[in-house]
Amino acid sequence: MVKIEQSLKSNLEEVKKILFENDLPINDIEESVIQFFVTKEKNNIVGVIGLKQYKTIVFLRSLAVRNRYKNQKNGRYLIEYLLKYCRNKISLNYIC
Repeated sequence: MVKIEQSLKSNLEEVKKILFENDLPINDIEESVIQFFVTKEKNNIVGVIGLKQYKTIVFLRSLAVRNRYKNQKNGRYLIEYLLKYCRNKISLNYIC
């Protein structure tokens, strides 16, 4: 079973590593407007997705999965989780 949860401040260095490994920017991830969610396997973070919210607009910030865990639907689960989170918690509609 895939476990997805909101990332804690204590996970920030691990989130940075995963983003960096996937050639994604890390210079602004300590901004308070970025909210990250992580997927774990045996308590190890294997993937991350983030969002930035400005009023009623939400932007996908980053989606990254460690190479070893790619092609195992981790990215898909993170996207589905984020969409559900936006619909339920932020009360937003989105356009695909």
